[in-house]
Amino acid sequence: MQSCWISIIRRYSGFIRELELFSSHNLNEYVVPNDSIYGHPAVSDVVAVGAIDASDPGNNDVQAFSSRGTSTIYTDFPNQVSVDRTTLDGVGIDGVQTRSGVLGYMPSPFFGTSAAAPHVAALAGLILDAADSLALTPSEVSIVLTSTAVDVGVNGGAGRFNALDAVNAALNPTLSWQNPVIIYDVNNDSFVSPIDYQIISNEINRRNAAGEDNLLPR
Repeated sequence: MQSCWISIIRRYSGFIRELELFSSHNLNEYVVPNDSIYGHPAVSDVVAVGAIDASDPGNNDVQAFSSRGTSTIYTDFPNQVSVDRTTLDGVGIDGVQTRSGVLGYMPSPFFGTSAAAPHVAALAGLILDAADSLALTPSEVSIVLTSTAVDVGVNGGAGRFNALDAVNAALNPTLSWQNPVIIYDVNNDSFVSPIDYQIISNEINRRNAAGEDNLLPR
């Protein structure tokens, strides 16, 4: 039987503060998938990764334990002023065999976002290798990842990261991710991120396919 302790904080003075509780234990009665990305993955320049089981028939169901975002970012903590930042960039595959698992050093198959994130990190390495002559920046690698992801619904960020399409995009300098487009806060979450680029890129591609003017408002 698994047990855990919860600390109760009693306020004797001062202002009311919000307390967010995060737990790795099975507090299923209180678990919510939203606003559950915090710490390093919540940083705007980080690619936050969710998980999809490799055995899922369509590879399109984000696992129940996988955090959805958003993240509460305080811009003025003393006055409890905050914004919700869209932080889940996309999802990767977990539930696969690993060399260290086969050797008995860790569980095998390997599950969790701890397994999905290294998969996506390896994909980022493939993108850098494919586009070696372009010397891509971390932001550009993130854009390639998100703009080529496969849509899996609202819980998957930009979607399931797709190795084949991402590498092909890195090899093809004519794709829209490389075109000079001014990016702005499209989804009004107070941050300019790869999600904004994806929205603009998708709209440009749609307009190109329809033969429409692809000039977007600046």
